Amino acid sequence: MQLRRIHILFLQGRNKVLNFSYDDGRKEDRRLVSIFRKHGLKATFNLNSGETDTDERRIPPATIEWE
Repeated sequence: MQLRRIHILFLQGRNKVLNFSYDDGRKEDRRLVSIFRKHGLKATFNLNSGETDTDERRIPPATIEWE
């Protein structure tokens, strides 16, 4: 018995993926988002909504853009 090969493909038939994930929603992340957009990259930013109003280094909720 011969096993079949299974090929997992991502968007546009690509077979490799690089995942970016960032936490905390810091103001410095805005520059990173700009760089990613310029190069057509995507990332996940995990925001701690319980701390956005208590830490001045974090992005204020009213200024967050969702895509």
